Amino acid sequence: MKIENAVLVASLALMTASCAAWSNPGRGPLPRYEGLTCENFKHNPDGSWTPVRRVTIVGPNGPFSVEPGQKFRFQIQETTNYNVKIAETLDDYCH
Repeated sequence: MKIENAVLVASLALMTASCAAWSNPGRGPLPRYEGLTCENFKHNPDGSWTPVRRVTIVGPNGPFSVEPGQKFRFQIQETTNYNVKIAETLDDYCH
């Protein structure tokens, strides 16, 4: 492998690892919750996620429902929807 190619491969690996750490810094993989599946949501052009039907998600505080038309986005400063990181979880598992 040429040195230029090795540098490129190493740089891409580092960028990929940095992006994964940024989405959920220092916490490992996000938990998966019943109902929070790729099939139940569509990814919008603006980066948000919208349920395609009424979806019941079983989170750490019990079940809750989300409706078509609601938009879920990446949450800043550790805020969450219903104590479940909906957009972050879908970003992790559905791309």
